[in-house]
Order: sequence, then C-alpha cells, then structure tokens
Amino acid sequence: MSPRWLLWACLFPAIWGCVSLDYYEALREAYEKAESRSLAASRELNRTKAEIAQLQKELAEMKLAAGSRPSVNGESSVKEKADLLARRLEATQAELRVRDDEKARLDRELGAARTTLAAKDEQMRKALHDLEASLKEEIAKGTSSVRGDAHSVNVVLAERILYDSGSAEIKPEGLKVLRRIAEALRVSPNTYVRVEGHTDDVPIRSEPPPRFLSNFDLSFARALGVVKYLKESDGIKPWRLSAMGLADTRPVLANINDDARSRNRRVEIIVTPGR
Repeated sequence: MSPRWLLWACLFPAIWGCVSLDYYEALREAYEKAESRSLAASRELNRTKAEIAQLQKELAEMKLAAGSRPSVNGESSVKEKADLLARRLEATQAELRVRDDEKARLDRELGAARTTLAAKDEQMRKALHDLEASLKEEIAKGTSSVRGDAHSVNVVLAERILYDSGSAEIKPEGLKVLRRIAEALRVSPNTYVRVEGHTDDVPIRSEPPPRFLSNFDLSFARALGVVKYLKESDGIKPWRLSAMGLADTRPVLANINDDARSRNRRVEIIVTPGR
C-alpha cells in the first residue's frame, strides 16, 4: 500500500465521514421548518381573509345607511367611518396579496424539499434491498446482517468472513462477498460508503513481533483493505469511500466471553445518501 494511498485514507474520514449524514439531517430539518412555516403562513392567510370578509360586511352595512349625519361629541360621520373602513380594507387586501405570495413561495420550497427527501429515502430503500439480496446467504448463516433506518444502511460482516485472526489480508471467500457488495453499491452511485473496522478488547500479542502494534492499527488496516478493494471495483468512485479504525471502542456486546468477542470482531459498511 503506497504512502499516498494511506494518507488519503487517513484524511478522508475526517473530511467526508459524516458529511452525507449531516447533509441528510439538515435536509430533513429544512423540510420540517419549511412545512412549519407553510402551515403558519396558511393560518395567517386565513386570518387575513377572515378580517377582509368582516371589513367588507361592515362596509356594506355602512353604505346602506342613506346620506350622512353630523358628528356628535366628536364622533365621525357614517361617510367618514365608511372611508376609514375602505382604507383599512384596501390595506388588508394588500397584506393578503403579500401573504398569498409568501405562502406560494413556501409551498414551492416545501415541495422541492419533499421531492428531494423522497428521492433520498428511495435511494436508501433501494440500497437496503440490493445489499440484502447480495448477502442473503451470509444473512441466512448468521455471519452477516443488513439493517436500514431513516438515513442509512448498515452492513455488518463477521471477522471470519473476511480475515484470519490477527490478519488484515482478505481471504478468497471474503473477496467473493465483497464483490457482491460492490455490485450492489455500483447501482447506487450517489451514495457515500464508510467502512469501519472493529476488534475485541484482547491486546495484540507482543511475541512474536506483530505486524500491527495495536487493535487500532489492525482495525484500520482491515477497513482500509475493504475500501481499497471497493475503490478498485469499477463504478465505485474514490470520493464515495472512507475508512475508520475503531478497535474495541464500539462493541456490540460486552467482551465477557469468546462468543461476545467474536461478535465484536467485525467490519461495518455504512451507506448514506450523497448530495
């Protein structure tokens, strides 16, 4: 592995690791805000319409009064009141036009956000379906799992699928699995793919001299190996990929026995929507 490749892989997670997730959450937040503003605009629009209707009713009633009468104790004449009411009506109608335009703008904004969000949701549904189909044998054996939520798809591969103990060299059968995953990811080109390496809490043995100095080194090398394989697969663009080594910092089970440790030794592939 060239130093240039290693540097790229180390820096890429810091730059892109959570960009797509942050973008997705920002998009959903923008949608919710636009929806809230649109509802508020609708309420104001209805309030203004009701006010106009009331003013029109009062104005019509005043116009029914024949002629005018002089002011009594400073009271305005019917005509003066009618003129004042007419000006209020004109101002309120102008306000209605402004609110109507604002409501239309917000509805357009909401529609655009809804369309974009629906496209991202469909993108994740498709990725989930394709990855589940590509790993149906491993899922049946219990050596892999695929789950999806509102903003990502998470593939979990047990260590024994890809590696021998303490090794970061992908086994031939592991390459076959990754090939199927790459094919599934290839048909979802607008997604980000983050690969995480995870280990148990057993320290790296010092004798004989190990290839990796710590579980962090091992977990990162494993994640990087998967990213390198995906990078070399046609259709998986480098900008989509990142690698992280997390060692034993995010166990799925407490490391209390061999079975739990086996579950914690894994590689996770997290797929999130791109921009």
